[in-house]
Amino acid sequence: MPVVRVIRRFTIRSSARRPRLRGLVARVALDRGGSMLPAVAIGAGLFLASASLAIDAGRAFVEQNHLQTTADAAALAATRRIVDTQAALAAALKVARANMPLERYGRVLDESDVEFGRWDSAAGTFEVGSEDRNAVRVTTRRAAASGNALPNFFAQAFGAATTDLEASAVGAMEPGFALCVLALHPSDKDALDIDGTGTFDADGCVAYANSSDADALHVRKDATALASKFCSVGGAKTEGTVLPHPAVGCASLPDPLQDLPTPAWNGVTCDHTDFEVSSGNVQIWPGVYCGGIEVKEDATATLMPGEYLLVDGPLKMKHDATITGSEVFVHLRGNGARLQIEDGANVDLSAPITGPYAGAVIYADRSQSGEEHTVVGTANLDIDGTLYLPTGRITYKGNSTAAITMLIAEKIKLNGNAGFQRHASSTNVPIPAGFATIDADERIWLVR
Repeated sequence: MPVVRVIRRFTIRSSARRPRLRGLVARVALDRGGSMLPAVAIGAGLFLASASLAIDAGRAFVEQNHLQTTADAAALAATRRIVDTQAALAAALKVARANMPLERYGRVLDESDVEFGRWDSAAGTFEVGSEDRNAVRVTTRRAAASGNALPNFFAQAFGAATTDLEASAVGAMEPGFALCVLALHPSDKDALDIDGTGTFDADGCVAYANSSDADALHVRKDATALASKFCSVGGAKTEGTVLPHPAVGCASLPDPLQDLPTPAWNGVTCDHTDFEVSSGNVQIWPGVYCGGIEVKEDATATLMPGEYLLVDGPLKMKHDATITGSEVFVHLRGNGARLQIEDGANVDLSAPITGPYAGAVIYADRSQSGEEHTVVGTANLDIDGTLYLPTGRITYKGNSTAAITMLIAEKIKLNGNAGFQRHASSTNVPIPAGFATIDADERIWLVR
C-alpha cells in the first residue's frame, strides 16, 4: 500500500483589530465587590472562547484533509502522464480545480507548485528537475499570499483573522512487469482465447488483450492461464483457472513495434520458387523465397544467419520436420505467407542480436489481412525472440507447445492440450527497442 506523508503547516496571522477580551478579563480581576458574578463571567467567557476556537480548529482540520486529498489526486493524475510534462501539468490543474473549484476555494494549485523530478525509493528523497524523471510533487495551498486563506469565525477576536494551510504529495512511477503477449485486435471477442485443457504460462510478464469487447480475454473451462498480470481493455470471461485475476478496463496499448521499418526488398527478384527440403539436413541461405519454404517429413533445414523474405507462400513444416537457425529474421509477405507447423514438427530459431531487426525472429507484413498461422498436433515451437504477426491470427492446437520470448498478433488462441510459455532466454538476444516505450504494468503510487 502507498505511504502518504501528509505535510501540514498552519500559520496564524494577526488582524489589525485590538483584542477586547484581555481588557475585560483585567477589569473583572480588579473588581473587589465580593460578588461571584465576575468569576462566573470569566469562566463562561473562557469556555465560550475555547469552544469557539475549537470550531475554527475543526474547520481547519477538515480543510487540510481536503487539500491533502486534492494534492494526492493531482499528483497521481500528473504521474500517469509524466512522459509529457505539459499534459501532466494540465492533468494536475484539472483535477485540482475539479476537487476544489476556483469560485469557492480560490486558486489552490499554481503551475509552479507542480514539480517534476526523480524519486529515489531507497533514500526516500525527491530531487526536482532530474532529466531521468519518474515522479511529480504537487503542493496545494489556502494562504493569504494566494488570496484564498481560510477565514476564521471566532479566532478573529484573538487577532487571527485567517489560517494558512498547505498539503503536499509525491506520486512516483516505477517499472513493473514487462509486456510479453499482446493481442492487438481493438474490438473482437476472444482476442486472447485460452481453451481446452492446455496451460498458458506467461510467468514473469504481462499478457494483454487490446480489445474493448466484454469477452476480450476468455479463459474457458478446464484451461489454465498463468501470468504475472493479465490485462484487458474490455472485459474478461474466466471459466477456468486464472492467476492472477485479470485486470479489466486497462488502457489500450499502442503496437510496440509500429515503428519497426518494413524491410525494403528493392525490385524483388525470386532467388527460389516453391522451395522444398525433401530429405536429409539442408542448409538454407538468406534470400527471396517466392512461394515460401516447405520442409518435408523427417527432413531438417538449417537457416544460415541473415534475412529471409517469403513471398506469397508459407513457412511450412510437415510431420516430424525440423528447422533451426541462429540470428535469423524471416519476413512474411503477400497472400498465403504464414506459419504452418504440422504435427511433430520442431522449430528452433533465434533472432538477430544487432541491426534494425535485433530481437525479432518472424515479422508478418502489416499489409497482410487475416492470415491464419497454426501450430498443431505435437509440434514444438521454440522462438528466442519476438514473433510479430500484427494483422494475423495464431492458433495452437492439439498437444503442441510453444516457447516464445515475445508474441504480438491480432488474435491469439490455445486449443486442445496446447501449451504456451514465455521463453526463458539466457542468450544475448535483445528485446526489440519498441518494447522499451511500452509500460503494460505501470506502477503509480503516492510515496510521500
